[in-house]
Amino acid sequence: MKNVLLSILLLMGLCSSAQVYRPFLKDSVHWHIQTYGCSGACDPANIYAPGNCYSITDDFYKIDGDTMVNDRTYKKLVNTYQSTSYQYLQSGQQVPCWSATHGSCTTIGILSEDTAQRKVFVFHTDGTMGSYWCIKDSTLFDFSKRQGDTMYWQASCSDTAYVVDTITYEHYLYDSVRTFHLRPVGSSYFGPFLLYESIGAECGFYGGHPGFEGAYETVLTSYCVGTDSACGFICITGVGINDVALPTIYVYPNPMENKLVVETSSVSSLSISVSDVLGREILQRDLPNATNTIDVKDFPSGIYYYQLMSGTVLVKSGKTVKE
Repeated sequence: MKNVLLSILLLMGLCSSAQVYRPFLKDSVHWHIQTYGCSGACDPANIYAPGNCYSITDDFYKIDGDTMVNDRTYKKLVNTYQSTSYQYLQSGQQVPCWSATHGSCTTIGILSEDTAQRKVFVFHTDGTMGSYWCIKDSTLFDFSKRQGDTMYWQASCSDTAYVVDTITYEHYLYDSVRTFHLRPVGSSYFGPFLLYESIGAECGFYGGHPGFEGAYETVLTSYCVGTDSACGFICITGVGINDVALPTIYVYPNPMENKLVVETSSVSSLSISVSDVLGREILQRDLPNATNTIDVKDFPSGIYYYQLMSGTVLVKSGKTVKE
């Protein structure tokens, strides 16, 4: 009997340790990362409070083919962005004050992956990364960690130690993915965040500010595998400040209480579906206006996932919390 129990336990251990790794670096992958910043008379705890002045930078990233460095193949990480400054009025309207669009797509880093080690590495040469990240030739994501292990996240050019509290399977966009719940060790300006295997961190790439309740915060708002047009990636060339505005969609507030607002600048025939953590769709409706308010006061408290569609094309997806 003891031998049977031992065999069962050994088999369970082998199965749990043999989880299939889902690679991070894939062709046609796109990330949309937003950074919210406060300036002037701004309450960081409530960025949409009347009178607040704040900025939103929309960074669009994608994997754009291969490159060779020292006889080794890397994937190129390409970026383009738009930055807009707003003031939030007593009426609840946002007034754009200033806007700047990056003129072209820029290769900001080159990445590699060791699927056996379950690690993603970043490497860059002179001028490749610019001032975006303050790291060189180091580990970007380590998906080999176990519960209780420590990993490091770089924000504002300094490493912060995080401990892996738990590892769960969380519903993110279309699928359930292995999720690392990370908590800062000791005192830190930065809060906890989630790291998704095959997708990345919910606060973007290195340099993002996880759970930062200060002047600004970085959030992964959309992840997409597909063509540039299907994923909303626009590469603009030969333009200057204010010449072209990227299509933007804002979903707020987060956390939400009684309402969820969806604002769009240029997408027509938009619809939204909202699902709970079990993947059950609890709301589906069209969004015919530039500003659409959805009543969520009867939603139970918890985490919800939304998808915004233009016809059959996924335009934006993300996560929100009901208090």
